[in-house]
Amino acid sequence: MRTVTIVAMSDTHNHHEEVPLPDGDVLVHCGDSTLKGRRGELASFLAWFARTPFAHRVLIGGNHDWALEAGEVPIPPGVTYLNGQTAEVAGLRFFGAPWRARPPWVKRDDQGNIRQGRYSAFGVMLDEIEAHWARVPAGTDVVVTHVPPVGLMDLGPVDPDGVQRRRGCPALLDRLRQVRPKLHLFGHNHHEVGLRVVEGTTHVNAALLNDEYRLVRPPVVLEVQA
Repeated sequence: MRTVTIVAMSDTHNHHEEVPLPDGDVLVHCGDSTLKGRRGELASFLAWFARTPFAHRVLIGGNHDWALEAGEVPIPPGVTYLNGQTAEVAGLRFFGAPWRARPPWVKRDDQGNIRQGRYSAFGVMLDEIEAHWARVPAGTDVVVTHVPPVGLMDLGPVDPDGVQRRRGCPALLDRLRQVRPKLHLFGHNHHEVGLRVVEGTTHVNAALLNDEYRLVRPPVVLEVQA
């Protein structure tokens, strides 16, 4: 066995050039590299990501990343892009997926089309999300998602109506409890971040921006046995 140093970050929203990068073996970005999902934003991020000084780089998308979902910019060499797939990286088995359940009021029309929201890239219908997360294989070491599991660092800011809502996914939590990876990395929620260990899995919300979309946090450094 050897120790692999993972540097995790999420939700950089075009602030990637400002991120202070510590040393490590694997750099992981958990989605929302862009703000408006435009091709130029994604191209800028990918060029930066590919030249970061890491032996391995793992990337998934987020709900802002329309150009990534559409495949408008080629993934450069040296970047492992996961969209519901597994890959062995630095001796660890990674699974990465950008999925986010659409709100229950989103319906298909008579032709089966979905009205897209402004920031709903990689959206999945609510009645389909459980089947998506069931694809996380047993034996996975590191799961990378964009959204949190429900109840784990998923509290958003207080709404104008005085309610603080959770942004996590119950189906994701259920699958993680079954698979029990060593590490689960995510972002999406800028408000409640940090690290928690639950049932042997280390969960990390690695969002770097705050609710005002200012870069206020450094990447998270973690050591995993491979």
